[in-house]
Amino acid sequence: FYRVDLLEKYGIPPPGPEGWTYDEFEDIARRVQAGERADGVPEFTGFVWTGQDYEGLTCLAMEVMEGHGAYPLVDRRGGVAVDNPSLIGALERMASWIWGPAVIGNASVADGTEDAISPSEVLSFREADVRRRFCERGDAMFARHWPSFIADCETEGMAGKFGVVRNPGRIRGEGHGILGGQAMVVSKDTPYYEQALTFIDLITSREWQEEHWEVSHRIPVRVDLDLNASLCSGAHAKWC
Repeated sequence: FYRVDLLEKYGIPPPGPEGWTYDEFEDIARRVQAGERADGVPEFTGFVWTGQDYEGLTCLAMEVMEGHGAYPLVDRRGGVAVDNPSLIGALERMASWIWGPAVIGNASVADGTEDAISPSEVLSFREADVRRRFCERGDAMFARHWPSFIADCETEGMAGKFGVVRNPGRIRGEGHGILGGQAMVVSKDTPYYEQALTFIDLITSREWQEEHWEVSHRIPVRVDLDLNASLCSGAHAKWC
């Protein structure tokens, strides 16, 4: 997620469908962050993300690693391949967002370097914290969040001021997104087994999934509705 209004303010071209590279993304974050702080917003930051130790951080780390060509982590034989330059480079980049590029290879660098684009408190951030900084307070240039964040920002003062683009990559167009998942299960001991199956059929139906996307911008679970032409038409085209 990015601030359309701030791109315009600083004369920065909007992204194309391939998005930005990580280097371009970071340069924009630093430029806008410096400009907004000089313009009287001392708490403004370039990038907010879910850095607490939970699913949100896991997904983001996987996205950054894949955007650096670090996949697969587990090979076809079941071996774990983490000692490779691409993966290490991805994790060093994430550390540099908080501590600045000088932290790479130097763990003694203090927080608050001028090149850092994220505050150290992102390490305690979950979804609500990112929403507060980006949507409600409006003091961040970029945010990483789930698709449902669209509806949050539309209703919390950021309507018309933000856009959505694919994640950055080391090379343009090679950024990837990962969604957390939820599963529906039915207890074998429930006396309402058939009713539960009927309910699952309902909420996974085409009609229900289309409405869920329309109202809350949650990605459909049905393969035949995965951001096809009908879901990305009209007012929703800008989110696809």
